[in-house]
Amino acid sequence: MSLDTAKKILKVFGIITIVFAVISLILGVVALVGGGAAAAGVATGDAAADQDLQSASSLMIGGGIVILVGSIVSLADGILSVLASGNGKYGAAAFIFAIISLVISVINGITSLSSSGASGIIGVIGGIVVNGLICYAAYLVKNDYKKRA
Repeated sequence: MSLDTAKKILKVFGIITIVFAVISLILGVVALVGGGAAAAGVATGDAAADQDLQSASSLMIGGGIVILVGSIVSLADGILSVLASGNGKYGAAAFIFAIISLVISVINGITSLSSSGASGIIGVIGGIVVNGLICYAAYLVKNDYKKRA
């Protein structure tokens, strides 16, 4: 892959990553707010319903936190990818966040496949391929900048 191609990949996929990260941030906030509202309603119900509601609200809050953390990493990855496409000095930071995003993508893929079976395999493979491309492109930009410095 040429350096120009690497920079184009970083720019295009960086923008796409930013868009999906913002959507995920919104979903994470919704999950946190919904879980918090459900937890607040626990005090008013009966004991049997409270146990189920507590479990559901805990899962929503925990899931919301996981989504928010992943979204923040993805947002940083996207921003740094776009910055690295224009200026090689951001290549090292983009490479680090691309590796983190790739690891998160693989973990999400494993958990998704174990819970949903083969139905989500295209999305999992797509996420891993995109994060792998970003990682490789950031690696090339980082090395080019290091050579020039």
